[in-house]
Amino acid sequence: MPLAAMTNRGSETEITEALITAASAGDRGAIRQLLGVLQPLVVRYCRARLSPATADDVTQEVLIAVLHYLPTYTHRGRFLGWVYTIARSKVIDAHRGATRIEPVATVPEYTPAGGIPLTPEAAVLAREVLVR
Repeated sequence: MPLAAMTNRGSETEITEALITAASAGDRGAIRQLLGVLQPLVVRYCRARLSPATADDVTQEVLIAVLHYLPTYTHRGRFLGWVYTIARSKVIDAHRGATRIEPVATVPEYTPAGGIPLTPEAAVLAREVLVR
């Protein structure tokens, strides 16, 4: 008897417990079916928050994480909520990665208006004298 991938409740699509359980147990057909249902949902979620190229990469990371953590899913609450929580974390990670500043090879020395380079300690002391 083939597993039913989804049941419909109005406009909401819900993945059945049987499919989740079978995929958790390593059933390749169930995993393929589950990924077939999740992939378009996760792509849409990621593309709404990231550039298309980044969204595709993050979608792949999300689906890999879902498969990795699927055996730990406790069947409490909504499965899609659990998937979207993983997606949210991966999207946040992508935003963090995009805003990282690349390190520079060398940092130029501070040179005050007089043209004589100061050590950091001397620069702080010079600023303190100017503030007073």
